[in-house]
Amino acid sequence: MRIDWLGNRGFRELRTSAGAHALVEAEAEKVLARAQSGAGRSQFGMKSTSGHTRAGAIVYTENPAAMVRNARDNTLVRALYGG
Repeated sequence: MRIDWLGNRGFRELRTSAGAHALVEAEAEKVLARAQSGAGRSQFGMKSTSGHTRAGAIVYTENPAAMVRNARDNTLVRALYGG
């Protein structure tokens, strides 16, 4: 038996629902908080999106100091995995 997840309307509605959007945004805020801890001049930002097929969020560098810190220390990857 094969399940067509992309063609399943209920599954798509679940992934784009307000509840899914809130969960994704809450997790992105946790990642942002971990990235910002001890950041000094480094600044990170968060943007949530609601796409056609799913809710999403991105945590990004906002200034050159954050870009340098992220390149040197893998700040965003570590924040994503709770480190």
